[in-house]
Amino acid sequence: MVGTTPAETIRLADEAFNRGDLDTFLSYYENDAVIQFEPAKPVIGMRELRLRFEELMPLKPIATQERIHMIECGDLALATTRWNVSFVNPDGTSISRGGEGTSILRRSADGGWRVIVENPWGARVLAAAHATPVA
Repeated sequence: MVGTTPAETIRLADEAFNRGDLDTFLSYYENDAVIQFEPAKPVIGMRELRLRFEELMPLKPIATQERIHMIECGDLALATTRWNVSFVNPDGTSISRGGEGTSILRRSADGGWRVIVENPWGARVLAAAHATPVA
């Protein structure tokens, strides 16, 4: 099932992620999607996305969107979110991470919306060494 709105896509993707349904979760991303998992390390394409999320799923992560702001323009949408993800490391320690991120979604030929670019770090990527200063 694809989301019929950008916000629904984000909600459905979180639901699939939270129940550990990797195939359904990845269906909310385009095949050549890019996620900026770490400020200087983008993950590109479905193969890499699958590998990265396969590493996370055994930790039984739970993702929540605390707030979402959506700007739509035709077949594109820019989502700004305040998010949180929690999981338990193999040693039993609980971890919780969160931030404010951005995602670009595109309406597909089937009418559903899918993520094409995701930056969960938001403006924090500007502090990374690879950020380009403007002179």
